[in-house]
Amino acid sequence: MFKRDKNKIIALITSGVLVGLGCVALYLPLIFISGIESLINNKYVQPKAFTSFWSGFIYYFSYAEGLLFGLERLGKFIISGVLLLSVVRIIYFDRLKQFLKFELPLLVMVLSPYLFMVIQRVYLPERALFYKSIYLYVVLSALFLWLLDITNVSKKFALGLAGFGIILYSSVQVYHVQKSLISGLIEEEQRKEAFLWLKQYKPDNIIVLDPMYKLYLNHYFKIANLNCGIYSVKIAELEYDYIVLPKSNRSQVKEQNLVLGEEMYQNDFVKIYSLIGY
Repeated sequence: MFKRDKNKIIALITSGVLVGLGCVALYLPLIFISGIESLINNKYVQPKAFTSFWSGFIYYFSYAEGLLFGLERLGKFIISGVLLLSVVRIIYFDRLKQFLKFELPLLVMVLSPYLFMVIQRVYLPERALFYKSIYLYVVLSALFLWLLDITNVSKKFALGLAGFGIILYSSVQVYHVQKSLISGLIEEEQRKEAFLWLKQYKPDNIIVLDPMYKLYLNHYFKIANLNCGIYSVKIAELEYDYIVLPKSNRSQVKEQNLVLGEEMYQNDFVKIYSLIGY
């Protein structure tokens, strides 16, 4: 077997080495600027505690597959259905050879990231998994063709069914995008209103415990050429004018021993308080 596929194996090893060297070359600027510690000791990819990792795994899997497939609540059922149909195809229709040659490698590409996450106890950013969507679509296509084959439907019906499925899927995507855009515009408008409220009082330093608001408020103050220190953690030697607090989470107030004063402003997402103790 090795002699027969010698050239293919050599090509595989060579391509792997070239990809590895390419990755090292792309990371060199990061290594030179931030040091090797930014890669090998990055706090954002440190292994989670065993119980902490497993308690969130099902939610992560459900969210990630929904995001990748474009159907937030159905993604986990679709990939589960793909696996179930693949098993049925092998057991009851004697397609093991074809499965091992074609579909199994694709399914390995779809599922292997979760295996590495379990080994490392680290959740990948969902965007890092987008590459595997194409493999899932190919497996879905293969299963669709197999179902058409065993049901002996006409080509016209098959094309019509495929067209209907594509139109339905696209329509759902358009609906979700439009819904997200409307929601995003409302949030953006309220973030700007919160900034305008803060702007009129010209604060020197504020604490912002909502990560998204911290990002945008930094942006708005810079565009307006206004100096305002925006922090997510209190610094003892600084004095703060206000705290921007998400409505959904007040735990950090206790964790940082912050004493809230009068409520000065609120919208659908945050409240702004004066601070009387920190």
